[in-house]
Amino acid sequence: MDKRKDSYCLVLGGGGAKGVYHIGVWRALREMGIEVDAFVGASIGAIVAGFMAQGSDEALEEIGATIGVDSILGLPEELTENGEIKLDRESLGAARELFRKTMAQKGLDTSPLRRILTTRLDEDAIRDSGRDLGIVTINLTDLEPREVFVEEMEKGRLVDYLMASSAFPGFESPVIAGKKYVDGGMYDNVPY
Repeated sequence: MDKRKDSYCLVLGGGGAKGVYHIGVWRALREMGIEVDAFVGASIGAIVAGFMAQGSDEALEEIGATIGVDSILGLPEELTENGEIKLDRESLGAARELFRKTMAQKGLDTSPLRRILTTRLDEDAIRDSGRDLGIVTINLTDLEPREVFVEEMEKGRLVDYLMASSAFPGFESPVIAGKKYVDGGMYDNVPY
């Protein structure tokens, strides 16, 4: 009889705000004693998978409880209230300015999300964890889907790949090795 431990892979899909549900599933699996040693995700699922692969359960729970649109996008203060977009007569000028800036940048500013990933994820810890981490994105320059595991990513580029997998159309397109990328959920939203 084979006595090897079962190995499990958790596949996390895209869906924007639905990404916080992944955290609940992860909590339930831990409570049931089910060990997961591989994580694959697309879009928000790729970001959550990064935290799970690192073993950052507390950070993930905290982010899930506090994240709002202003945690992801660089928006003028006049357009947000309590983490949500607020549009009213007083904010129309700010909305027009945001539109101009977005057009000039060719996408919405995602620097707040990048800041969270850069400060909360430790690429070396993920690489040394013994867990697999894979993401799906689309190479927009070559019009090709890209399925990449962490060991195939250039060192120092993990956050770039997570941003690439979650670059929803309308967001800035991350550039890796001179190629633009867009949300992996457009190719395979649940990359099992």
